[in-house]
Amino acid sequence: MTNWRISLRVKLLFFSSFLFAIPYLGYQYVWELETYLRIGQEQTMVGTARAVATALHERPKLFSTQSSFMSDVRPGTDLYAHSIDYPIQLDGDVADWDEYSAFKMHYAEQNLIEIQQAYRPQSLSFKHMIGRYDKFLYAVFEVNDDSLVFRARNSLRIDRNDYLQIAMTDIKGEFQRYIVAPMQSGWVNAYLLKQDSPNIQPERLETKIQGYWQQTEAGYTVELRIPVGMMSSKIAFAISDVDDAETRFAKYTLGTADPTKADSLGTILIPSPDIENILKGLQYANARVWVIDKHMRVLAKSGEIQSASGVQAEPSNIASAMPLIDEDADKDEKSERENLQVETQENIAETPKMRTNENKGIWEYIESEWLLPIYYRILTKPPADFVDDLDNAFALAGKDIEEALDGTPSTLWRLSADKKAVILSAAHPIYIDEQVMGAVVVEQTTNGIRTLRNQALEKQFHFILAVIVLGTLSLFLLASRISWRIRKLRNETESAIDSSGKIIGEIKASPANDEIGDLSRTFNNVLSKLSQYNSYLENMASRLSHELRTPVAIVNSSLDNLSLDKHSQDNQAYIDRAKEGITRLSKILSNMSEATRLEQAIQSSDVEAFSLNEVLVGCTEGYRLAYSERQFLLETELQSLVIEGAPELFAQMLDKIVANAVEFSPQNSLIRIALKGSENAFRIHISNQGPLLPENMQKELLDSMISVRKEQGSEQAHLGLGLYIAKMIALFHHASIDIENQTDESGVVVTLSFKSR
Repeated sequence: MTNWRISLRVKLLFFSSFLFAIPYLGYQYVWELETYLRIGQEQTMVGTARAVATALHERPKLFSTQSSFMSDVRPGTDLYAHSIDYPIQLDGDVADWDEYSAFKMHYAEQNLIEIQQAYRPQSLSFKHMIGRYDKFLYAVFEVNDDSLVFRARNSLRIDRNDYLQIAMTDIKGEFQRYIVAPMQSGWVNAYLLKQDSPNIQPERLETKIQGYWQQTEAGYTVELRIPVGMMSSKIAFAISDVDDAETRFAKYTLGTADPTKADSLGTILIPSPDIENILKGLQYANARVWVIDKHMRVLAKSGEIQSASGVQAEPSNIASAMPLIDEDADKDEKSERENLQVETQENIAETPKMRTNENKGIWEYIESEWLLPIYYRILTKPPADFVDDLDNAFALAGKDIEEALDGTPSTLWRLSADKKAVILSAAHPIYIDEQVMGAVVVEQTTNGIRTLRNQALEKQFHFILAVIVLGTLSLFLLASRISWRIRKLRNETESAIDSSGKIIGEIKASPANDEIGDLSRTFNNVLSKLSQYNSYLENMASRLSHELRTPVAIVNSSLDNLSLDKHSQDNQAYIDRAKEGITRLSKILSNMSEATRLEQAIQSSDVEAFSLNEVLVGCTEGYRLAYSERQFLLETELQSLVIEGAPELFAQMLDKIVANAVEFSPQNSLIRIALKGSENAFRIHISNQGPLLPENMQKELLDSMISVRKEQGSEQAHLGLGLYIAKMIALFHHASIDIENQTDESGVVVTLSFKSR
């Protein structure tokens, strides 16, 4: 199993990584805060809707001219006048209506009023819509007619051709009928019909109703402009189709309602100017406000949802932007409008403010170019623009509106059409005579809350990032300092003791008053005591040898004197054994002091350059004479190799190794001495045949007092110092010594490895 080494710095850095939990907790806290802000925004929106509805309660005049009192709305019959941005140019070109094409309604067989022949769609159908700009209603008819018949120039009849009927109730409630029957394409006015005649007879030309009739490939188009002041809330349009220019009888009459009967007329809902005036001040309230009738049709609208972010403008801007009130306006309406504006401002005041941009400095550059791009990988920016599917809506729908029309204020969260923005709407009912007559709908996006959330998270991330960076850096520096002191203590400890266990240095006591300082002082104290004890052990051999030599000499001289006298054979054997023991004891004492003398010799030896080849050749010749019962072979791959050291000590090292090889090799066996390698890195191998080394003793044999000789009653005293002395001399010559079994297991090889310095 692999033991992974993890440094102190890595551990501290790992544990400091838990600091990253702080931004997560802050992030969760801000999200919770956003939830509470949304709840607050809901309450604010409901309060705003309630304030607007309060100004509209029990105001039947605002609804009396509308179709709001009907129990049901008939699509295609009860019309809606859409607000248009610009006046329509009456020229027969419907391009002005293109942006409102979604509001056009199609009229065909289901809208037939009179029919004389079997209906064919290609014979008569049309698209129609009504728009309102300022004090005028604009109507467009895109008619499909396979045969257009104009009024004859000399004809007094206006119903023997294709014509458009208009029926309405005027502001006095009287039923009025009009017909547009041109002789050709161009500018047209309507004819007012006589009320007391059952037939179609013009009374006079009504110049207030103006328009343009333009023939097209598919039929014709009609654009009309009608003053809002000449009508109330009931109206109907119908087109009669004449295809036969000879008979000139109408085949069909197709329209929104029957224009011949006052009780059959449909209604038209025109956004209320009075309600719009009340809402006018709310366009500065950072909200879009709708007023709808009980059929969910829009009566008035104020503000734009794109700017309704829930972020309040400066109070001074609101005050200066309040609309001027006509001095002649109704005092009650003026008071209610002022109260509404004040109450709405108080409700909206709870929403957050946008921050202003400042001139960028160094910090702003770092923030905008480095930090914020990282933050907004997590955060979401409020959209600068989004698709508003209710931009030109004339009717609203939603659960909140349904509940409000049932009498219960409600709120609704929804996504924009492109799912970029979250929109909150709050609806509150409008009461007239304790009946729900409509509702106020206030809308805002959550962009303000999201902006506030992002600002809070930006500041929080700045602070947390600074804490994490400084905290991590401080922990890293602290860990580096601690790690450096520990490594320093480790290095001093390792350098104080050599590979053989000898104390050769010291550990400096640290003055620091902490745990590492205490540890260094303890190590210094322990190493000092060990040094004293090792010094005692190192000198013990020489002292013991010195102290024992005199008693040994006395015993030896006494035995010599006893040997001069004649003794019995048994006594003489005892004397001989005693002399042998004294002799062995003397050799032991000599060997014990040899290592000490060698250390002193190494310390006092002068380093000189000598020829390694000459030393090897000389020693090998000496071994052949000293150990005649063994064979010696010298192999050299390098010639004239010069090294630095002490040749006498080098020869002594070889003597110890060869003596060990001779002792463990059989008689007449070969002892090989080989010099191999290069001048920069070379080795000396001394190999002999004989018994193999134990597996667990190959490294320990180079230590002192270690031997693997078997006790066989040898006269020679062995303390296991030979290879230890060789090791000391090898280290003096900057070499390493190894002993191991030969690969063919025929014996043992000792290797001396040298590298150039």
